[in-house]
Amino acid sequence: MQQRGEFRVSVTKDNLVFSSAHFITFAGHRCEGLHGHNYRAHVTVEGALDTEAWFVLRLRRPQGDHEAPVR
Repeated sequence: MQQRGEFRVSVTKDNLVFSSAHFITFAGHRCEGLHGHNYRAHVTVEGALDTEAWFVLRLRRPQGDHEAPVR
């Protein structure tokens, strides 16, 4: 249950879909054929409001040569 001052936003849509392709290499220069998978995404953002910025979550581009953490 949410506490006072906390917010939750969920986004679920049937067309929130993305695809990803890959192949696996094996010893002896053998490769699996390229194939892909389709994924559906559901996103929930939950937390307390930052009273200085008035955001629960601030989206920004990662800085430097590292990837943004995914939780």
